[in-house]
Amino acid sequence: MNKKLQDLVAAQYEAAGFQTLAGEIRKSSGVAGVRKIAMQVIKKLSALDPSGFGQGIKNICNEGERTNG
Repeated sequence: MNKKLQDLVAAQYEAAGFQTLAGEIRKSSGVAGVRKIAMQVIKKLSALDPSGFGQGIKNICNEGERTNG
């Protein structure tokens, strides 16, 4: 992953008040590490708003599982 892009993403998390996640993004090694952190954020958001954001994520996942168009 481009280190400048990684630092930009981390800076945005810092600006939003997520210093711990920003630090994890900065020290992650590549796309897999950043993807893991993104999944942590999605899980936290889903838990905070299960009928809104959480339901939206479930709907997106279900759409991806359809194979018969």
